[in-house]
Amino acid sequence: MTPADRARALADVLAHSHDLEAAAQAERWDEALAVHDRRQALIAELLSEGSTPEQQRELARLIQDVLEADRHLLGRLEAARDAMAKTLADMQHGRSAVNAYRAGG
Repeated sequence: MTPADRARALADVLAHSHDLEAAAQAERWDEALAVHDRRQALIAELLSEGSTPEQQRELARLIQDVLEADRHLLGRLEAARDAMAKTLADMQHGRSAVNAYRAGG
């Protein structure tokens, strides 16, 4: 990987982190998963390359940024999961009420 390719890959990893957050915020989960997969592939490629100590430090900082972005994403995912669980529980409660009404009437 040339230095220009490496710089582009590093920038793309950060851009993918922002795109991932935007997709999650808009609840476009399929898009978020696709962006995540592209980002992971770039990180794997960067990790597989031989690198100088300075490049290793740069990559370590990038991975720390990615982990911080993922912590925010995880919070969003947990909130979406909880909202979905509440919706499903409400639906089940409604079904139970309808069934009880039918059984009693």
